[in-house]
Amino acid sequence: MNVYARIKPWQRSAVAAMCACVSIGAIGFVTGRLMSGGSPAVIASMGAAAVIVFQFPESPAARVWPILGGHLVSALIGVTVSQLIPDRMIAGGVAVGLSLWAMAMLRCMHPPGGGTALVAVLGGDAIQDAGYRFVLLPTFINALLLAGFASLFARLTSKPTDDNLAR
Repeated sequence: MNVYARIKPWQRSAVAAMCACVSIGAIGFVTGRLMSGGSPAVIASMGAAAVIVFQFPESPAARVWPILGGHLVSALIGVTVSQLIPDRMIAGGVAVGLSLWAMAMLRCMHPPGGGTALVAVLGGDAIQDAGYRFVLLPTFINALLLAGFASLFARLTSKPTDDNLAR
């Protein structure tokens, strides 16, 4: 058993909080250097994803495929729906519902992906103007970096099993 598994719950939460702080800061730094314009460097749903990744690292939603697939498919759906449905409130609901269905079908269920779909619809003019570029930058870069942090965190904090090699 590793040291992380033996510490108290409040200590695990403190470690999770520090890791979330560092990872979101690093994601913002790296993505911000790659972007130009008024779009946010870190999309809001990455905050929720960081909570799952670091506080609940054994969750299936904290694995690499759900992080990448969930955010990317949801961003694609959100951008598409926002271009097809002019009413933003209706488009937001449709985007979240379709994202949930797509994540289930692709076996990449990641609840913050619903937030990513909603950001694509309701995120403001800069995101609307970006269109499908929003899927690549910032969504893909954000998700890729968070998945990297998640994989590293899982390897450092979980007991060694064959299942952990797939993260």
